[in-house]
Amino acid sequence: MNLSLYLLTVLIWGTTWIALKLQLGVVAIPVSIVYRFALAALVLFAILL
Repeated sequence: MNLSLYLLTVLIWGTTWIALKLQLGVVAIPVSIVYRFALAALVLFAILL
């Protein structure tokens, strides 16, 4: 279980640069930050339930 959670974290953190690279110039940085925090809040809320 711990190894799979570790690998999931590495996968997510290791590939976020791809999304950031695709957003540069298309979406304003503050809007991108709001999207990321909103998505993280939804995921954490789903885990909480």
